[in-house]
Amino acid sequence: MKKRLIMALIFILAIGGFTLYKIYNDNVIHQSKSIASAVMFESIDDLANSSDLVIKGIISEGFTELDRQLTDKLTTEHIYKFIVTEVVTNNSSDEIIIGDELTISRSISFKQGSSTYNLLEGSSENLETGNYLLFLNQNPLDKTQYTIVSPNHLYKEMRKSKYRNLIGGTAINEIGESEISNLKELTR
Repeated sequence: MKKRLIMALIFILAIGGFTLYKIYNDNVIHQSKSIASAVMFESIDDLANSSDLVIKGIISEGFTELDRQLTDKLTTEHIYKFIVTEVVTNNSSDEIIIGDELTISRSISFKQGSSTYNLLEGSSENLETGNYLLFLNQNPLDKTQYTIVSPNHLYKEMRKSKYRNLIGGTAINEIGESEISNLKELTR
C-alpha cells in the first residue's frame, strides 16, 4: 500500500512538473521574442568600416514613433533629431558639417504575420537626451534618414570624451578619445 502511494505521488509530481514547465515555456519564454542577436562587432575598426558615417552629437529631445510597412513585415522605429558636434568619418554621399541636424531612425521591433519581435528590451529601448557617438548608415528606404549600424552598439558619453555602450555584453564596451582619433587618422 505504501509503495503504491509513493508511486502515485511521484507520478503526480512528474505530471505537475511537466505542466509547470510547459506553461512557463509557452507563456514566459516565447512572449519575449527578442532578437538581440543582431550584429555584434569585435573591434572598433570593424564597426567603423561597416558604417557610412561616424559622428558625435546631441539628442536634445524625445522621439517620435513611426510604423513603416516593408514588403513582408511592419517595423516600428523611433525617430530622433540629432545635432552634429563632430564628424569623425564620413563615407556617405552627403556633406555633413558641425551644426547639421540629422534624422536618426532606430528600429525597435517588427511584426510579421501575427507575431511581434522586439529588437530591444527594457530601458535600452528609449534614448535619453545627451551626447552620443553614433555609427550610422544611410537609410536605404529614406535617404533623408540615417540608421544605427547595429542595435548592439550605441554609445553615450558618460564622462568627458568617454563613450559607454548602453547595450552591454559586447566586445566594445567603451570608446575613448584615443580610439576616436585613430578612426580619424585611418580615413585621411
